[in-house]
Amino acid sequence: MDVTIEEYAGPHRDLAWSFREAEDSERLLDAYIDLGRVWVAVTPEGETVAHLQAVPRGDGVWEVTNTAVAESYRGQGIGRLLLLRAVDEAGSAGATRMILATATADLGNLRFYQRCGFRMTRVVHDAFGPEQGYPAGLEVDGIPLRDQVWFECAL
Repeated sequence: MDVTIEEYAGPHRDLAWSFREAEDSERLLDAYIDLGRVWVAVTPEGETVAHLQAVPRGDGVWEVTNTAVAESYRGQGIGRLLLLRAVDEAGSAGATRMILATATADLGNLRFYQRCGFRMTRVVHDAFGPEQGYPAGLEVDGIPLRDQVWFECAL
């Protein structure tokens, strides 16, 4: 897939449609959507087909807080390009670690992040429930959405 990865200069909320591909809690999304930096994957026709948001957290740590690739563009390496760009930018800014979290139910994400060099560090039980703003009964590929796993990668 021929895409260009570039830093997004507009308001992050203009990309809310893409953020919602990866975030089911409107309350949580509203709390972080304006933070950090966002990179987008843009086709030669100018269509934004993916994004990644990363937020510096201090002590040399950056966190990938949200990333998504439009369904029809998945499996073409775009997510990896975005993640590599964020890792490169974080390292250039002096970060020593990149962290991120995903649902334990999302087996595709678990494979993807490990293939990109991230290691699991901890599990947070019951991270995805109504108390956090998630609708009850969510599933990923038939697996209940309940727990969250954290990953990190040394830069």
